[in-house]
Amino acid sequence: VVTEDEIRGTCNRLLWGGINTLTSYYAFQDLSGEQLRRINTEIGRCSTMLAGGHQVSDIAVLYPVESVWPKYVPAYHWATKEPAALGIEGVFSAVGSALYEANRDFTYVDARALREANVKGDALRHGELRWRVLVLPATDTLPIDAWQNVERFWRKGGAVIAVGARPANSESEWPSARVQAIARELFGAGDAPCVVTNAAGGAGVLLPTGMAALVPKVIDALLERDAACADAKASVKISHRRVEEHDVYFVINDCATAWSGELRF
Repeated sequence: VVTEDEIRGTCNRLLWGGINTLTSYYAFQDLSGEQLRRINTEIGRCSTMLAGGHQVSDIAVLYPVESVWPKYVPAYHWATKEPAALGIEGVFSAVGSALYEANRDFTYVDARALREANVKGDALRHGELRWRVLVLPATDTLPIDAWQNVERFWRKGGAVIAVGARPANSESEWPSARVQAIARELFGAGDAPCVVTNAAGGAGVLLPTGMAALVPKVIDALLERDAACADAKASVKISHRRVEEHDVYFVINDCATAWSGELRF
């Protein structure tokens, strides 16, 4: 049994994350017809306003499945029992949760997106999407073309944050001398945490697994926020989209109590 506000809060999170077509499996137990009409009206309006266009976010977070593949060992029972795979999952989850809690809008990308992206100025561009910070959670394996694009991005002034692992392998070499050379260029040869910069303004930041929660603070030191709540501790989340050449900001109160305050754009 869930309340009207709990349903609204769940849908708000989905809409914030870019999902605008919702299939509901709620039983709607104990909700009145008036409440159901109110929920459908609000969610329908939000979905309509957020449909189409593209996300506007400076932050890309890699889905590190290629790093799972060489470590995964099939199990007789429960595929999630492999410790190395669980470790990668933990870092990936921690990075996403930290960014969300810090009200930092971000995009999940995969290796194909990194391979296809073009480096223009200090940004990675893929179609209408543009990222100035790339976060690599527990990522040691990517196709060599993707690693070379990451290196090119850093050299042109982009920021690369690696959490819990150094670049080490390509799709065909474990380890890869070329990938390890890229790792030394971006993150130096010392232990984490460390920061390496270049003349173009690029930054390579290497953090240990236990410092995943600091990713938003590192990004705050690199980039001004596109939109923010004046009260940094408020449970307000903001997502930015561009739809038909208009800027659309979706703002949600992600807690159970009412909130009022100032937003800055």
